[in-house]
Amino acid sequence: MLAVWGFVPTRFAAAQLKIEDPSATATDVPEQTGCFELFVSPRQTRETYLLNACTGDSWERVGMADRSGWRRLRREANAQDGETLSLVKQYQIVSSGLTAQDTFLLNRLNGASWQLFEGADGGLFWGTMVRETTEPDAGN
Repeated sequence: MLAVWGFVPTRFAAAQLKIEDPSATATDVPEQTGCFELFVSPRQTRETYLLNACTGDSWERVGMADRSGWRRLRREANAQDGETLSLVKQYQIVSSGLTAQDTFLLNRLNGASWQLFEGADGGLFWGTMVRETTEPDAGN
């Protein structure tokens, strides 16, 4: 009788094993895998950006002769943007949806942020947003 009871749990455990399919497809990739994201503005699709969410590098969608392409967006240095983790998604693009100027790049780990601006040459770039550094008056 003990031999039968010893056999049943082992057989049950074997039935619980799930063999994974080694040939993963793009639809099987977990959400946190990979660094690249597309941001499409809620205002208009021409305000579409490709973001490397791990490094903060980004590109704007531009029209070419017979198709679309990506042009790199310059990003100003930001003192608040400390050490980065190259394989961690830490950057994101956020937009209010009201105007292109209300589009921001944010480092979710340290709060460093940039606002989208149009340069004198007509090209877009990420301009650093500064944080107030003065401490509140403790005497009040």
